[in-house]
Amino acid sequence: MQFKKEDVLIGFVSIILMIFMQACVSWTQIAVMQPGFINLPDNIDTIAVFNRINPSNIYSDTPSDSAKSGNSYIYHSDYTDIDIGDKPSFLIKCSDCCINGLYNRLNKSNRFEVVLVKDSTANYTIDTFSYSDTHLFPPVLTPSAVKQICFDHHAQGLLVLEGLYIHSLEHTRMYNKTYNSQGPTSYFAADLKFSYSAGFRLYQAKDGSLLDVMKIDTSKIFSIDGVSSVIALNDLLAKNDFIPGMMAIIDGTYAKRLIPFRKYSYRNYFVNFNRYMLAGAKYVKRQNWLEARAAWEKVYNKNKVFRKAQAAYNLALSYENVEIDLYQARKLASESYRLFTDCGRKGDAYLASAYLDTLNNRINALPKLNEQLGK
Repeated sequence: MQFKKEDVLIGFVSIILMIFMQACVSWTQIAVMQPGFINLPDNIDTIAVFNRINPSNIYSDTPSDSAKSGNSYIYHSDYTDIDIGDKPSFLIKCSDCCINGLYNRLNKSNRFEVVLVKDSTANYTIDTFSYSDTHLFPPVLTPSAVKQICFDHHAQGLLVLEGLYIHSLEHTRMYNKTYNSQGPTSYFAADLKFSYSAGFRLYQAKDGSLLDVMKIDTSKIFSIDGVSSVIALNDLLAKNDFIPGMMAIIDGTYAKRLIPFRKYSYRNYFVNFNRYMLAGAKYVKRQNWLEARAAWEKVYNKNKVFRKAQAAYNLALSYENVEIDLYQARKLASESYRLFTDCGRKGDAYLASAYLDTLNNRINALPKLNEQLGK
């Protein structure tokens, strides 16, 4: 089958145009400060953090007999051949790691003071209870218990780790086999998957009522190599260094309920064969945003409508990322949208419109963020 020269030329030009169109937009990541998901009453400036899990609880390997009384402590494993030592102590170690991590995260924020409650639950009037292992939360603390704990620690709020459930599953696999004069040697990797849940409640001291309830479900896999499956698994379990990584997911997740946090978000920006636009793109890859802005300003001040629209969009991004001047960023993004619309670039106008929505959402969240930052 023969192709005409015209067909080949058209195909070649189409490919070049496709490459050119795809090269018009690139992306980068920027750090965005997000407000905590909930706002606390203005009168709460100190929070007591409390681990309600009690080592005196009854332990059983069987799910139907997981917890009888005493507290929200709950643990079971269907895989009793996995030896993690003293299992109640293991869970207490996990819960202490979780509550200490949460305390440290909250204490680094400027939103409120944080006090770690180290007293035993036996010092407070907390009723015993029974519940099935399908429910993570015990009965709520009585108002009198909440008020007493908060009074003792000069706090207006009480954040409690109410329950922790951990389920483990081990798996070993051979990943390599080598041969020498003495024969083959196999190498194994042991994978230990923890699926775990935690329950938190936040009480206020004024009347002992609930301000927030959250259940967190997650999982994490840890791996280690060994010359046999048994050695690999035993080495993994003996280290116990997976506990901080496992609990950090839980305490980090709940901390985002209360305090501002950084989130990395993707942002698009325009690139074309104009030398200043190309220079700006190179500066962005080096995270030199001020030099990138200087290059884009040359295009914004001198070029025609389409190039000006692209430069305005990029400049908006620079103001969002460097000075966090969301109002200037919105002004430039709005101009970019108008210019793209004027020159009939519907796809680019849609991109600018989406970016405007993002900026408006951030601006709408500013009062909440500033309040949490104490501004």
